[in-house]
Amino acid sequence: MLTQIIDPNQWPLKARESAAEAWAQIVERAPDLASALEARGLADDARAVVAVSRFVHGVFLRQPDALLGALHLGRFDRPDGPSLAGLRSGTDSTEFSAALRLARDQEMCLIAWHDLTGRRTTRDTLRALSALARDVLTLACDVLVAQRDGLRPPMIIGMGKLGGDELNFSSDIDLVFVHPDGGEAQPYLKLARDLIALLDQRTAFGVVYRVDVRLRPFGRTGALSLSLSAFEHYLQAHARDWERYAYLKARAITGSDADRTALGDVLQSFVYRRYLDFGVLESLRHTKSLIEADVLRNDTGDNIKRGTGGIREIEFIAQSLQVLRGGRQRALQTTSLLEALEQLDALDWIASADREALVRAYLFLRHVENRLQMRADQQTHVVPCAPQDRFELAASMGLDEDTFFATLNAHRERVASLFADLLQPEEPARPDSVAAAMWSGAQDEAASTSNETTTDDREQALRGGLQALANSRALARLGKQGRKRLDTLVPQLLELIMQQADPVVVLSRVVRVLEGVGRRSAYFALLNEHPNARQRLVELCAMSQRIASDVADRPLLLDSLIGMDVNDLPSHGSRQTQLRAALHGIESSDVETMTDALAQFKCAAEFEVAVADLTSQLPVMKVSDHLTSIAQSVVDEVLRSARGDIEDRYGRLTPGAVSFCAVAYGKLGGLELGYGSDLDLVFLYDVEDERSESDGKRPLAASVYFARLVQRFVHMATATTRAGKLYDVDMRLRPSGNSGPLVSKLTAYTNYQLKNAWTWEHQALLRARPVAGDTDLAERFAHVRTEVLCQPRDGLQLKADVLTMRNRMARANPPVAGVFHVKHDPGGLTDVEFLVQIFLLAHAHALPELVHHSDHMRQLDALIETGCLGAHVGEDLQAIYLTYRNHLHRRALDDGDARIELAAMASERDRVVAIWHEVFG
Repeated sequence: MLTQIIDPNQWPLKARESAAEAWAQIVERAPDLASALEARGLADDARAVVAVSRFVHGVFLRQPDALLGALHLGRFDRPDGPSLAGLRSGTDSTEFSAALRLARDQEMCLIAWHDLTGRRTTRDTLRALSALARDVLTLACDVLVAQRDGLRPPMIIGMGKLGGDELNFSSDIDLVFVHPDGGEAQPYLKLARDLIALLDQRTAFGVVYRVDVRLRPFGRTGALSLSLSAFEHYLQAHARDWERYAYLKARAITGSDADRTALGDVLQSFVYRRYLDFGVLESLRHTKSLIEADVLRNDTGDNIKRGTGGIREIEFIAQSLQVLRGGRQRALQTTSLLEALEQLDALDWIASADREALVRAYLFLRHVENRLQMRADQQTHVVPCAPQDRFELAASMGLDEDTFFATLNAHRERVASLFADLLQPEEPARPDSVAAAMWSGAQDEAASTSNETTTDDREQALRGGLQALANSRALARLGKQGRKRLDTLVPQLLELIMQQADPVVVLSRVVRVLEGVGRRSAYFALLNEHPNARQRLVELCAMSQRIASDVADRPLLLDSLIGMDVNDLPSHGSRQTQLRAALHGIESSDVETMTDALAQFKCAAEFEVAVADLTSQLPVMKVSDHLTSIAQSVVDEVLRSARGDIEDRYGRLTPGAVSFCAVAYGKLGGLELGYGSDLDLVFLYDVEDERSESDGKRPLAASVYFARLVQRFVHMATATTRAGKLYDVDMRLRPSGNSGPLVSKLTAYTNYQLKNAWTWEHQALLRARPVAGDTDLAERFAHVRTEVLCQPRDGLQLKADVLTMRNRMARANPPVAGVFHVKHDPGGLTDVEFLVQIFLLAHAHALPELVHHSDHMRQLDALIETGCLGAHVGEDLQAIYLTYRNHLHRRALDDGDARIELAAMASERDRVVAIWHEVFG
């Protein structure tokens, strides 16, 4: 595909002025280069190129002499291969690093020039970009190996587009390191680390390539380099099906000829199997459903790589068929996507018209991808929103804006259609069942006004629900494929629904889910593909209105139903690892993307806990442990991101001389978080010198600095995203409440707690613990908490203070006749909590171990063990507390409130009231 930029003289006025200004800067700051381009008749091309590529414009300004030399050598006219001559001579590592970065920019500038001026086809541009990356890798490896006497060169495997000779302009490079058998591993591990740093580390001269090594054996937890035999063993014994897909494009870039040949044999036998593998067929279907779900989840409409009909879908079409068929058709064993499409056509696995459509779409989309990335040398795949940016993108493609977007949309629609049809299982014939007949009848009658009745009220109600679904506006615009998927799905769901105790209620909830999915029929396909997911969805809708509503509002949760192991929920450490992986690659400054990813993680993790809660009957304490773990992981990441953002804006305070932490109160502090709980937080800091300021361009005093940090944290934590809100944050428990500062210095906080705090504030402090921030300050807070809680207290005054607060709460939540509010009414959960707290505050001065824990259950254990509370009383309170909390959890899952019939839980209520009277009279 050869295209040339539309002449800037034909651009609209604003864009024309911007182009003229870019060229004027070249004339002013690189006059010799500008004159030489004029003399060679290349000035018009140069004006157009710097108008659409800030990257080329920048290299022109930074390296005019080097480019002038390339111009004299004819390299602006001749699109030849990369030239890294002269770089080997430098022995100083800093010099070599700088020279490598400068050479990379020069070569990338020339590649962009030849592409933007139409001197090189898209396919040749991809090859040139891949060749440059291979040459850089080979050179860097050779230089590092030469510094290590007797070390054989490793085999560096280029994965993905690098392996397929299809690298895009601003791509990172995916690498796997394998070293020859027989040597020690340590030198190769160090070499791999050094090579990654040499290429990936940002210096004053930028980076050479961003390096990604997550595809190595065992992923992030695996060794950076394995011996060839260990690598082969991993592929045979541990690799997953998706890794066959990943290694399909793998190519050894460095290493001896013999080592590279041996590695090629290992990879070929792993990727390609002799017979059609139905196990991998299912895995590929799963991968396809994940791609579809990712498109839905991330709203990737403007993303030409990950969006509907994008580059990723073309790659999957070709590569999935290669994996399936390549074992017996060696012609398909190629790392080139375009060659694979040609061979699939030749072997009649795809129609010629489809192959031609995919090739045209692929080259067009890759061309757009490079033009997007040549603009500023950034790894973006998103079509811009700004009008001038959209115009310049179209102009860089040699098209007017309307023609460009019409062409782009046509290609993507064709790809999306072919992708949707790929790997579709044989759809079962419509079952000859009551469910199928009911759905068919509901659709036939959907447009009529018939009020046909039946003697079976339940059946009539079910038919009414099905007719509502058939008439649903949310599904009215389903395409042919989506309607077909829905017609397959509904009878299967209905058969499961009719097995439930209250099928009418369950149907209404399932209908709400199907309407929530709307036109995103990939989720219908997902449910058609996975009977267990259908079964679990119906069962969950039967058990919980909240679950049904959550799935309807966030259909991405349907992904979680596939392969979910409710008997093996992640540990806190595993959950943190999952969250870090979900946030990988997101800049701290990109708050919207960051908070959206955090909200998706929180939503999916809480859903997983709720499913386990309902289906496995998790103890309420375990449920709270998991919900608390999720919240704590999110708080930690939000604080980390907020801190990074503040440091970017205002610099850093002197390390070691300042510290900061977040303290959780209430349910988070007490490890008792429930569904939908908010977060009670207090923020503390300490600083050696109050006069110290941050070291940024806009320095701030420590107190202001940390106040800004808290504001940033609250903004991120409470932001509403596409996946919902993270949490509501309540900071009223800080010293002086809403009238107090957002963040307190530890000495001021201590002084307030010892001299000015009310008894109810010490009751709250019993449930406080640090959850994020600097560990040294967290430890000092723990000492302050113990000191405050272990003060001697007057018993009568303590009782009076506690009663005053309890009466104030009762007035705010007066009882309702005929019902019992499990939390607020006399004998309810709040009374249990107050009883625990008064015992702790009364005895802590003599027994500091009583306040070691922040959760009521272990606090009651401590009261029983120390004899402060009789075993029969303490155990009764524990059992009642768990009963109340379990009821509240269940009500929350079914969107119910805390009120029950007055006769329910009467024995528990009466027991708490009796204990209360024993204590307070």
